[in-house]
Amino acid sequence: MKRLLTLLVMSVALAALVSQSTAVPIQRIFVNGMWLAFEDKGQGPPIVLVPGSLSDLRIWLNQTPALSVHNRVIAYSRRYNWPNSAPGQDADGSMARQVDDLSALIKGLGIAPAHIVGHSFGGSIALFLAVSHPEVVRTLVLAEPRADAVLENLPGAEADLKAFQNFGAAVQQALASGDAERIVNTLAGFVAPGDTLPAEIHNMFVSNVPAFRVERKSPFTFSCKDAGRIVAPTLVLTGDRSPGGYRRTAEAVAHCVVRGELATIPRASHPMQILNPQAFNEAVLMFVAQH
Repeated sequence: MKRLLTLLVMSVALAALVSQSTAVPIQRIFVNGMWLAFEDKGQGPPIVLVPGSLSDLRIWLNQTPALSVHNRVIAYSRRYNWPNSAPGQDADGSMARQVDDLSALIKGLGIAPAHIVGHSFGGSIALFLAVSHPEVVRTLVLAEPRADAVLENLPGAEADLKAFQNFGAAVQQALASGDAERIVNTLAGFVAPGDTLPAEIHNMFVSNVPAFRVERKSPFTFSCKDAGRIVAPTLVLTGDRSPGGYRRTAEAVAHCVVRGELATIPRASHPMQILNPQAFNEAVLMFVAQH
């Protein structure tokens, strides 16, 4: 009976993905009052891919085939992101809700403890998950998680914190304009300066602006002290072309976590899984294989 109540998974026919490199059907699982879309491919130790802001399961199209050769890979779309239900008037996109969703998904699929791979805001969700639900986490791979507070009181970090503050203000102005293209371009211009992202990725970002609006209403703080409570082996990834604040945040998180390691993805900025998928996949697979 408990399994019937917690594991409500069904396959659904949805629109084709932007790439036909994978024929994995999209499924849905009911967690915390909402159906969440996910892909499930391969067999072996479970790896859960957590997308960042403006992203959904399509952000991992270059990861799922490679990672699923010897692992079971779950790529899901967070609440209100494509193709899930759009946010309503009382939508809750808070960090606490995002973390509860991820924990419920892992438990509902019966794959705990799992390797968790999170990018940006998805990496922040993974950090909070490892603190509040350590029983569902086997390892963490964090691609430049949002955790600005780890830079506080670090010598020379004032400029990075100021840059993040200015970026946040620019995002708020873009959101106030109501122009989805401006919102996406504001983010892309900061996180991937000088890089041109594929059109399908840009379109994916635009489709998830409503979810992003909801997320921005609930600020969060994750400090070095918080990171020190994480017991899971943790690999933090940074791009060699990423803005300095992202790189130094990644370095700080890797230092604050007790079992933290740092690796650099060459020829990549913040959206590193898109810009250098081979190096990204190799780093994830090597770390997972070690644990």
